[in-house]
Amino acid sequence: MWGKSGAGKTSLALGIAIAEIRDSGGKVLYITDDPASVAALLTVPGTPGGAKDEPCGRETDDFCLVRCPTFRSLGEVVRRIPFAFAPDEETRGSEEFKAFARARENDLNGDVVGSFKHYKPPTMVVVDEITRLYKRLAIGMADPGPPNLQLLAQLGFLRSVATERGIKVVVTSATRTIAQAIGGNGETRFLDVPVANDLLDRYADIDAQVQWTPRAGERRVVVTGPNGKGKQLQHVVDIDALHERLAGGIFL
Repeated sequence: MWGKSGAGKTSLALGIAIAEIRDSGGKVLYITDDPASVAALLTVPGTPGGAKDEPCGRETDDFCLVRCPTFRSLGEVVRRIPFAFAPDEETRGSEEFKAFARARENDLNGDVVGSFKHYKPPTMVVVDEITRLYKRLAIGMADPGPPNLQLLAQLGFLRSVATERGIKVVVTSATRTIAQAIGGNGETRFLDVPVANDLLDRYADIDAQVQWTPRAGERRVVVTGPNGKGKQLQHVVDIDALHERLAGGIFL
């Protein structure tokens, strides 16, 4: 999901996360380098709290906000996502797993093995924005090869989590503007495309561009397959209504 700064990518990503929790009973890992912006959207305007609004109530166990202040820390978190999944019930009940637990340094017992029973693995991972930190790192480099490889590795880990675990992965991306010549007269037009577009196209199943519209409080989301392939679908989003839903949020 990509678009210009301020287009509403974070709002839409949080809307998807809330739908996963409220409507599907799921659990979301929300990874971001800007937790303050996320928290600001999940508050009720005008609530007491001095100069800054505070989240209304408490955060639930179904929404885990993970802060990654650097591109390197983002890569480390993404690599550890598979460890967010506890062994399934069949594995926990197997003699092999019980033997493994008994062999641990602290002599884990059946109570520890049983404690996995109530653990709820995530059903969705959101990375918002996966290319913002990448862009800050790569833009001043003569050779952006190393960060390209790191981003490629992150996308590969996310793809494997989606395919091997069957969970949903939502990624938002920053944009860049490129010049393109059209016609025979060399006329130039400017296009907005996702940062690291070629890398993202290798792994995305769905491409969603968030666009401004002439009407205030409204956004258009243009959905296609990667690289513009497949049938194009357009959805109009009432961003003000979405913000009202976010304010009620994932907080109880």
